[in-house]
Amino acid sequence: MTNSKQLLAQSEQKIQLKSQSLMEVWQAVAYWDSRDWSEQRVREAIANFHNNKSSSARGKGRKWRKRDGSVINYCVL
Repeated sequence: MTNSKQLLAQSEQKIQLKSQSLMEVWQAVAYWDSRDWSEQRVREAIANFHNNKSSSARGKGRKWRKRDGSVINYCVL
């Protein structure tokens, strides 16, 4: 395999792994948005995500403003 093909294959694998690890967070946000889950469940899903990834992969902290004006801190990957 050429270097570019190897890089593409590695990148694809990393994206798939990251997508799988974010699934719980996406589900929690969707359930929270539909009012089926509390904000606490979303925070727990995000905390689980942060605890399961390496510290070297941590992104930059950001804030997201909810409909009611309150703010949720999150991490950009």
